[in-house]
Amino acid sequence: MKKVLLAMDEGMAGQLRTIFEDNSQALKVLPQSVPFFRSIKPSLIRFKPDILFIAMYRLKYDHPDKIKDELAKCIYDIKTDQQFSNVRIALQTNLPADDPFLKKVASYQVYDIFTPAGNGGNIDMLAVISQLSKPANMKNVERYLSIEAPVEYHSVTKAKSHTAKHDKEKVADKPDVKEEKTKDTKPADKLKPKTKQIVQKSTPPAKEIKTPMIEENAKNHDDNGAGDIKKKKLKKIKAHKRKPKEHKVKISRPHKPKNKGNLSSSHWKPKLLIALLIVCILFVGVFAISRMSKGTVNTTPYSSLISQKKYVEAASTYPSKAVSAENAMLADSSIKNKSDYTDSIADSSSADPIRFDDAYFNGDFDKVVDIYENSNSEDLLHLNRARRTMLAYSYMKTNDIEDAKEIAKPLNNQQLNQKIDAYSQFLKSNSVLKRKIKNGNLSDADKHKAEIEIKKNKRAMEEL
Repeated sequence: MKKVLLAMDEGMAGQLRTIFEDNSQALKVLPQSVPFFRSIKPSLIRFKPDILFIAMYRLKYDHPDKIKDELAKCIYDIKTDQQFSNVRIALQTNLPADDPFLKKVASYQVYDIFTPAGNGGNIDMLAVISQLSKPANMKNVERYLSIEAPVEYHSVTKAKSHTAKHDKEKVADKPDVKEEKTKDTKPADKLKPKTKQIVQKSTPPAKEIKTPMIEENAKNHDDNGAGDIKKKKLKKIKAHKRKPKEHKVKISRPHKPKNKGNLSSSHWKPKLLIALLIVCILFVGVFAISRMSKGTVNTTPYSSLISQKKYVEAASTYPSKAVSAENAMLADSSIKNKSDYTDSIADSSSADPIRFDDAYFNGDFDKVVDIYENSNSEDLLHLNRARRTMLAYSYMKTNDIEDAKEIAKPLNNQQLNQKIDAYSQFLKSNSVLKRKIKNGNLSDADKHKAEIEIKKNKRAMEEL
């Protein structure tokens, strides 16, 4: 089953995901979509899809006025990058067929371009699914590339059929391979100069005649009763069948010692004693170890530890369930000092969700974003409310306001949204002030005021 990554806003991705699931057994749409244009390449590394489906005008671009240039460059970079060589790119757009952009991306090996059909402005998704379920084919973009079959194609085909027919006639009359090879170029001599050149280059007659002639020659030998060959073969087969009997005669049986009882008693008794001694030592060792460790092993079930809110103990006792213990701790509203718990649980596991939480509570917001964008963990692909809040806040703190707002949107958290808006205003204000200072149009007094204002805004941003 091929994996499909949708590069579009979450609203459209949700609709297409349902359509794919209901109508395709060969394609599986990944649960994570890519709403931001700049996240396409990192997402290819992270999710490793077979097909990248791009909705051209349902992405958020860094430069909305240069969408075609940005997208064309991105597609070119993907197609020329060896690590993405097997990724198939499909493009959905409403551009007219004669737009130069479509010709350009088609030349970049984008063989799946979907545009609205008719006046309704809708794309036939069943046709899309059908096309993507089949291997990529350049014929799908013929209208963009103005592709035509090669001029020589029909003449070559005709020449091939004529030559093949002539060769078959020759084969029937000429059983000798060597004689046929000296005459097999005559049909080509009768063709026109141009056709002759194509036949010699594309379909050498000697190669086409070789196989049938060998079969015909072998047949003639059998028909003529070439008994010498058959007799030799039969002699070899018979000789081969007789070999086992000859070997049996030559095999010598080992001499049996007369004193059988003495031999067995001198060999098996010491070995048996050594084996029994080793078993006894192992038994005593295991018993001693079990006695020494008795009372130190925690036999409390994992579920009991979680119900008792012993999250750190649950993670350390059951390391394979450390992420589950961490999730339970995050969901526990009675735990106020979550950073202390995460710090301790991190000693038992280095799983991405725990590293994500630990980085957040330690204020390393760049690391939070980096772990999220490069992890394949299901807990980070499907964020719970706590981690979604952490990620939105981390994007805000790394000055990525657009991503922060997008991640925070499903939460409907008014307090978080207000923080993001305030942070955005301070960020814009500082950007304007820095630009004024850089232009050199401010007096010394105004420049000093601007610098003070920038510092003031930064402190306010740190407190958010």
